[in-house]
Amino acid sequence: MTPSTQSGAVGTARTYTVTIRNNNVGCPITRFDLNANIPRGFTTNRTNATLNIASGATASVAFAITPTNTVTPGVHGITVNIRESITNLNRAVGATYNVPPPPAPPAQLIVNRSGINNGERITGNGTRAFRVTASHPDGIESINIYLNNTRVQTCTARTDCTYTINLGRLNAGNYSIKTSVRANLGNRPAGHAARGAWTTNFVKVDPPPANPLIIIGHGIRITLR
Repeated sequence: MTPSTQSGAVGTARTYTVTIRNNNVGCPITRFDLNANIPRGFTTNRTNATLNIASGATASVAFAITPTNTVTPGVHGITVNIRESITNLNRAVGATYNVPPPPAPPAQLIVNRSGINNGERITGNGTRAFRVTASHPDGIESINIYLNNTRVQTCTARTDCTYTINLGRLNAGNYSIKTSVRANLGNRPAGHAARGAWTTNFVKVDPPPANPLIIIGHGIRITLR
């Protein structure tokens, strides 16, 4: 029975081949009955088969074995019992199927944003600090902050990144702050580092014009603007 051992995750079919040679000399075609004994929780494309083999000839049959989600991780034995029809000779051949533990879930990339709330209406011409903090077990490779799709701040190998917005330089209107965070690669394959992007929208509102101050005295009107 070949191969002697194989590995596969739940739902993965592996094929095992049983090959028989009829060594009976001068006998007619011999029938060989095969019965597969597979572990609980596995499925197979066949549980039995019959091979009629001439003297000195060889024949094979394949069994496709698949573990279901009820199978526990570990090494599981597979046995095929063979019975020869002329002498009633019985023989068993075996192999193993190794089901590895399921992969650990990916570590979570945690990102917090503060300083400007999503949907906030901001009035005034001062400054506002937009802060991003991030954490991941493998560490943080970079934090990028974009204002209306223009990158305005990059923090490398840091878990805390702040961009100060000068509101006096912004016209009234809608704005978006995009935060892009990438964790270190760790032990993952190239291109598989944890990453994510978040958007905060806000509206810059110009303050209303000041009311003119009118002073009337001694028949003189003065308007201050």
